[in-house]
Amino acid sequence: MNQRITLFYASLIETLMVIAWIGLPFTSFPILGWFTNSQAAPLSAIPIGIVLTIWLLPQLFRGRQLPIEIVPLLGFILVSIASSAAIFFTDVLPYEGRSFAGQSSRALVTLCIGVTFYIVIAAWTQTGRAISRALQFIHIGGALMLLWGLIQIIIIATTGGGFPAVLDRIRTWLVIQPYGVQIGNRLSGLAYEPSWFAHQLNILFIPIWLAATYLRQSVFRFRLLRLSFENILLILGLVEFVLSRPRVGFAALLLMMGYLFIMITFSTSKKISQNIIKPSKSPATHQKAKSAILSILISLIFIMLFTGIITGIAYVGSKTDARLELLFTPIPEDELLTLKAMDENTLMYIGARLSFLERTIYWILGWHIFNDYPLLGVGLGNTGFFAYSHIPATGWMTTEIRDLAYRLGFMINTKSYWLRILAETGIVGFSFFLAWMIGLWRSASYLVKNHQNLFLLIGLAAQFSLLAFIFEGFSLDSFALPYLWVSAGLLCGARMAACKE
Repeated sequence: MNQRITLFYASLIETLMVIAWIGLPFTSFPILGWFTNSQAAPLSAIPIGIVLTIWLLPQLFRGRQLPIEIVPLLGFILVSIASSAAIFFTDVLPYEGRSFAGQSSRALVTLCIGVTFYIVIAAWTQTGRAISRALQFIHIGGALMLLWGLIQIIIIATTGGGFPAVLDRIRTWLVIQPYGVQIGNRLSGLAYEPSWFAHQLNILFIPIWLAATYLRQSVFRFRLLRLSFENILLILGLVEFVLSRPRVGFAALLLMMGYLFIMITFSTSKKISQNIIKPSKSPATHQKAKSAILSILISLIFIMLFTGIITGIAYVGSKTDARLELLFTPIPEDELLTLKAMDENTLMYIGARLSFLERTIYWILGWHIFNDYPLLGVGLGNTGFFAYSHIPATGWMTTEIRDLAYRLGFMINTKSYWLRILAETGIVGFSFFLAWMIGLWRSASYLVKNHQNLFLLIGLAAQFSLLAFIFEGFSLDSFALPYLWVSAGLLCGARMAACKE
């Protein structure tokens, strides 16, 4: 009887984790969204929360270790709680029926959701088998996401974006999406909006598929014309990523690709230089100097080639995307004087010229709040209480911000992880969060030097993910979106597994 209960318990936990892996593409699951009254309602949070309760907590009491990388993150959580409590001792008053306690509580809950993803996955993936199984089901979930994207591509091409009634009903069961996204011609997949779709691809799926493709590894034996499952997913993922037409996301993807290109360039240029410069009777130091100089020259040629290719792709894209076309629109000479000041007005000018003025306004709002509350910030979730007094005057000229403030009644936020952390937890909280990110990079670098292919793949994918987050952190600000946390959890679990072997 006890053995049956043990097997049932193990099967239950395994099943819940499978649901969590496959459910990762569902960022705004309707049932959870209606219950929480939030757009950031990942389906995977349900099984992850259950696993935390019935598996991880008992495991922690039995001595299961959590990754050492969690230490600065715990510091960030403590600072977040302290900053949320400290705001009650200021003379700022809440408004519109909201309270500091209510907003901070909601924000801390979203942070707890993200941290739960991180610690559960880091604890679960501490063996090579668990990591391989996780990757398999992540790929399956990604394949379902891309399949839905292909359906959306066909519909956009044939009807301009109007879903048939049956598919529209299915969509309402799978994802919450605003009306403008539903009828738009940008790919949004199973996410709330196109930028969220690009975010999940950039932070989790593309890094894993890109690393697997570069390393010629696969967790499946399946092959189609010598292409692995990961190769196919990467190709489809990049196509759908482009059709979602993100801009900040595109910069994040370029950073990933640029890092990979530099890795390939340095290794290739070294081999080429060694083949060109044949061994001779000259001193070894002269041979090394010649090889190094030639390697640098070849690397520079490759980097210039990469830059030219990216510029060419952007130029071709500008012929179909009005926003990209702005990058190639000449700036009048008299307007160049505005750019010389390099102040907030310059940033807003660039934002207006490239059609993302509202986003720059949100960033400046966060920076203004940080300037006034530099040590601990204003507490998680409380940025909106300070919006009216800190938004630059130009912001009130935009329709979006006036709608948020006066018609829709939404709380205005920074739309950026980095500015949100600065504004809401100050330099202390930002330092802890940055220390956590640096610790993750060091762990990824450790795995990249590992000789086992699986750990090498996870380490390289984590490096891609962390690099992409540099730019993605200027696009979204919700702690509840799980993709950074999942990537970090896989990394830390793999690092612990590698240390055991």
